[in-house]
Amino acid sequence: MNINKVKRTLKEGGTAIGTMVFEFSTPGIARLAAEAGAEFIQTQAIYDMENFAKFMEYARQYNVKIMAGIVLLVSARMATYMNNNVPGIFVPQNLIDELAAAPKGEALKTGIAIAGRMVKQLKEENICDGVHIMAIGKEEVVPDILAAAGIGPGT
Repeated sequence: MNINKVKRTLKEGGTAIGTMVFEFSTPGIARLAAEAGAEFIQTQAIYDMENFAKFMEYARQYNVKIMAGIVLLVSARMATYMNNNVPGIFVPQNLIDELAAAPKGEALKTGIAIAGRMVKQLKEENICDGVHIMAIGKEEVVPDILAAAGIGPGT
């Protein structure tokens, strides 16, 4: 039986200990976090699913839950900015192109669809243990992202 230590700790009124992973090209961070007593890892924003899946293949050998960070992309400009200015984040060109091709005023809807696809893929392929959706300044669209992923009421 697989006991979720984080849920049990929180249910018992305790505090789960976690860490944030910023760089997938250094998968040894999962080992270091687990050895330091982390019960979970939350990643920064992921967009390169192939690279993240490789990270997870390595990280699964450690007894630590991993939540993928999903930051809502609201424009091609935002995605390009993240690539150029946020260390460790890589938004693949196909996603930037998809956002750029969105009709005027529709980039947010495209970003919601992208985030929904990513959440759905992570869940269906059992790549990680959960997600942390960060819709910075657009928190009201989180239910739309979940609906796009096929999760939640009415799906």
